[in-house]
Amino acid sequence: MDAGRSQNVREDDEPQTDDRYLLQFWPAPPEPARLLKQTSRAAASWHDFATSPVG
Repeated sequence: MDAGRSQNVREDDEPQTDDRYLLQFWPAPPEPARLLKQTSRAAASWHDFATSPVG
């Protein structure tokens, strides 16, 4: 995620970054959100944004 974010825009002659993401959803009773794995600074930034109180 950090590599793709730092590249921002890919020109036609540049190689593609190897970003892959897996999101899985399954039925379950509601419960508080849990962060199971976070491996990039970009993900940490978005997580902080999503969990911050709206001002």
